[in-house]
Amino acid sequence: MSAMIVLGQWRVQRRQGQLQEAEAHRQQAAAWTTLAESWEMALLPAVGMTAVQRFGVGEAKATRFIEAVERYRVSRIRELPFFTGSAEPSDDWEKVIREQTIASDGLIPYQAAVRRVMTHLAQTSSLVLRKRLSLDAVYEAFGLEVIRVGDDLLELLRSRYGHGSSCPAPDAMEWESWKDLSAAEVVRRIGWGEFLDVARGTSERIALFLDLLVVHAIEVGDLDARFQNPGGLAPGEILGERSRLAVAWRAASRYGLMRAFRLTWRLASTSRRATRVTHWRTIDWINRLQERIQWKRWPPERMFLLKVNGSLRWPLDILIAPIQVVGAAWRSRKVADIRLMDVPAITQTDLTGEDDAEMAMMS
Repeated sequence: MSAMIVLGQWRVQRRQGQLQEAEAHRQQAAAWTTLAESWEMALLPAVGMTAVQRFGVGEAKATRFIEAVERYRVSRIRELPFFTGSAEPSDDWEKVIREQTIASDGLIPYQAAVRRVMTHLAQTSSLVLRKRLSLDAVYEAFGLEVIRVGDDLLELLRSRYGHGSSCPAPDAMEWESWKDLSAAEVVRRIGWGEFLDVARGTSERIALFLDLLVVHAIEVGDLDARFQNPGGLAPGEILGERSRLAVAWRAASRYGLMRAFRLTWRLASTSRRATRVTHWRTIDWINRLQERIQWKRWPPERMFLLKVNGSLRWPLDILIAPIQVVGAAWRSRKVADIRLMDVPAITQTDLTGEDDAEMAMMS
């Protein structure tokens, strides 16, 4: 009798869990539906004009976005002489500021769209990492759409180079580099994360959440391990990057060491498993031994390369995954901030008109 009671309670709890899962999926799907227009607009800052071919964004809408970015680029370049001290007496500072304000206002709709989308991802990632919301419900609601964008979505978290610096030189360096860039290239240099003013912890939490969506897609078979992103990398290679695992550990460790260990292990083990499917790995020391034997005895035409299929490497991967987790925990102390933008590649001549060598001689 007691066994029947326990079984009945288990079935009731299971049914309640299923109903809660269905309700969570409904809420996530409804919330994402309300963000449909903002999501389409946020794709333009994330991937630029390629949103037309990759995601079906209207070409007219994409053209208006590029025109707005071009006006912003030109306004910043016109403002540059006043920062470097090379402005002519006839230059009208107030006119330049008015043009810059109008150009900045043209980006406000896209900034608002980015803010709404990233706010939703930040809130959802927090619920998932705190186990208040299942990853399955989120994935079924909008996971595939987010995965299609890939790492380009992280571009929306980046601040422009020199953001927060009290010196105007970083801004001047950045805007100087825009002279040689097109509007499509400047899209990735604007620093959309600066308008969000997102904290480092929030950005790392979103990055971990996106990686967990990729892991889930691989596990359920929605994402082929042989799929390559626009950069030519397979999911296994991306998930297993050292810096990526370190960021994952930093983000998950805020919810406990065991939580960090489990999630980082999940990323590392999925990375190894996906890589086993796509790679044939050559054993280097056996090849070197073959070379020595060939030099002494074997003719060149009988030489062969011994390759081991990834499916035979699973025992080694079981040992490597925990090592990757420990390494991620160690590197997490000094891992680079994912919000920071790369330093623009310009010279002293570009900025001040004086050659680097001359400056060195003067100093």
